[in-house]
Amino acid sequence: MLRTRLHEYLGTIQAAFLKAGNEAREDAVDCTVKLVQDLMGLGLCFVATWSATEPGSHEELKVDASEIARLVALSNGKDVFTYFVVATKAGEEWVARYHALVNDLA
Repeated sequence: MLRTRLHEYLGTIQAAFLKAGNEAREDAVDCTVKLVQDLMGLGLCFVATWSATEPGSHEELKVDASEIARLVALSNGKDVFTYFVVATKAGEEWVARYHALVNDLA
């Protein structure tokens, strides 16, 4: 189990696609699955859930596309704060570089 790092809930990711426009709205689950798989493929994050035994910690879930889609669907109901992506060290470094670039351009 790992202490929680930078994370984002699957339902929040899907909500961003729902707000992005008609095309993204129609395929919000597929877009969410694709984004999560792409980020995982780059080693920037993994899917997790809260630990049942250690408060404030999370457990990594081994998921494929169909499982990610199932978790996204669950995130629209009572499990909205149950499943999320967690940034790896490489993911956190990417986010830091992104924020530095945005600050440099401001």
